Amino acid sequence: IDRQNPNEPMPFAVQVEKIIANTRNKLDGMIASQVADLLEPGKGQSGETFAKAYIDNDWEALFKLLDEIRGTAYEKGIVDLLMLRAITSGSAEQLDRLLEYGASLPEDAILSSIKTGNYKIFDELIARGADHTYTDSMGMNTLGAIARFSDGSEEATALFDRLVTMQVLTKASDEKLLDPLYYAISSITGNNSAHFINTLLDAGATIRPVHISALEKLKEEDLDYYLELMEDAPGLTQAAVNDKQ
Repeated sequence: IDRQNPNEPMPFAVQVEKIIANTRNKLDGMIASQVADLLEPGKGQSGETFAKAYIDNDWEALFKLLDEIRGTAYEKGIVDLLMLRAITSGSAEQLDRLLEYGASLPEDAILSSIKTGNYKIFDELIARGADHTYTDSMGMNTLGAIARFSDGSEEATALFDRLVTMQVLTKASDEKLLDPLYYAISSITGNNSAHFINTLLDAGATIRPVHISALEKLKEEDLDYYLELMEDAPGLTQAAVNDKQ
């Protein structure tokens, strides 16, 4: 995503919102197709009806439809889909009802909730045994997810600062992996990135060649933002100077 595009008059925030909306529309379309495949036509509610309730986030209708397929071969697939929905856009009440249906929390539950901006469910997931230290195969953990996808809210920043104190790794456990500092530098939104970078450096994150490469790419793609970031995050400036030397 380009933070600045001279051929696109829309503010950057609006561009991001449109991209997120388009992504969600594509995801919802995939879910609708999945549900239609999981449910046989003519048995209870149709896949299309279920998919509409899913897309509309109509939990009352979703649980009603789920009751109708309890004990069938389709139940587990639908429960898993609904658990993902609850994690990314739901509440504690929906989590508990799904757990009663036999659902289990995926290992990346908290990471998924943060990627979609559902910060309010963090404590609920923790209370139900979700792992806030989970790291994916690329090295993204919960700190990296906030740094990469932050909506700029006080809620996102507060959770980031809290996670730093909760033993979430501030640097990569393996030199081959990316880390929170990389995701803060290459943030999609640029929201509060300087704060995230300064906090990570203060917490012991170290600057590696992958970070210098990310800075160089940022400089080429968006010079104004690069200069602003370097001014607000002095640790990066020193790193760039050291790299040139």
